[in-house]
Amino acid sequence: MDGRAMTVEQWLDERGVHCTYLIICEQTRAAAVVDPVPSTVGRVDRLIHERDLRLRFALHTTPDDRDREADDRFGELVRALGLAPVASALHDDPWPNVPRVVPVSGAGDTLRLRTGGVSVELVQQPGAPRLTVGGSCTQAPDGQRVGEVRVALGAFHISVIPVGRGLTASVAYLVDDRVFSGGSLRAGAVEPAADATHEVLLRLDHHGLVWPRRVTGGLRVSTVAQERSWLRPAEAAWTSQYS
Repeated sequence: MDGRAMTVEQWLDERGVHCTYLIICEQTRAAAVVDPVPSTVGRVDRLIHERDLRLRFALHTTPDDRDREADDRFGELVRALGLAPVASALHDDPWPNVPRVVPVSGAGDTLRLRTGGVSVELVQQPGAPRLTVGGSCTQAPDGQRVGEVRVALGAFHISVIPVGRGLTASVAYLVDDRVFSGGSLRAGAVEPAADATHEVLLRLDHHGLVWPRRVTGGLRVSTVAQERSWLRPAEAAWTSQYS
């Protein structure tokens, strides 16, 4: 035991599908929100004020924070009723003074991140840039592992892991043995993902927790062991070397 303590709070949107998280370092009261949407922002804010937390980062696993399917349905309804459209995405930043980490569509093996007005390129090769607490960017030492872009959260570090490319660019966030997987690993419904995702997961303890962006089949959290067991046979054979 190293004396550190982390709490993860989870909220669902009004449809009970989209998950928003608040990662809390109990020693320092530093916190980071993951995948906030309009219907969860108020609840996140209340807890931050109730516990006197210091929100350090707003983290997003996909290029924008809107629910495209919900927006499309809402837009159709608005047009049918002849009403003025109202955006449901976070166009108005609820935490304007908090750096946001957002994946931006890239090309080939390059994934770009935007944080606090700084654009960072995350390249799928050794020597990826490292992001410091202040939002500045410095070059990591040669030989650093793929995906080792990190932000400090109190006594913890949050690693930014690329799990998509091009127009499907997305990231996962790794904090110790917990993965906030975005849409790359939905608890109980594993979809094809970049090798980087499997590499990260398979190096974790099998008890490690996987927190998805969307709830599938009512399952709000899974473990690394469960995600391994749900892999398709071909994928399972490829990953058996890590078991």
